[in-house]
Amino acid sequence: MGAGRWVALLAAAGLGVSAYLTWTALTPGEPWCAGRAGCQAVAASPYAWLGPVPVALLGMGAYAVLFAGGLWLARPGAPPLLLPGLFAVGVAGTVYSAYLTWIEFYVIEAVCGWCVASALIITGTTVMLGLEVARRDSGPAAAGQRGR
Repeated sequence: MGAGRWVALLAAAGLGVSAYLTWTALTPGEPWCAGRAGCQAVAASPYAWLGPVPVALLGMGAYAVLFAGGLWLARPGAPPLLLPGLFAVGVAGTVYSAYLTWIEFYVIEAVCGWCVASALIITGTTVMLGLEVARRDSGPAAAGQRGR
């Protein structure tokens, strides 16, 4: 399976996690969390919202872009700027996710399993995209371009 399909698959998983968290943010009740109350503490914190928007909704947007872009990347003739654009989305998502994970550990002092899953998914997607960028930049066609 090519990088585009893997990106789409990972993004679909992230889309599922962020959709669930968005739904729990916008409806009464609390997110289900295995064994601990960390998800409830994180969801109830002011860091779960960016103004009037649940942070999980931002994640849904990023994962939707990565999903659609991954499907497009898997097709022959994908635009050359698609891969670096998707990588930029992944880097932005990974950096923001790292910030939120730091907030969980050191400010809220509670850990949400759903948030950790999303952090791992976006990081894995970004690593995969970064490796694909590096692979394409070091391929035979790229070497010929650098020699000119």
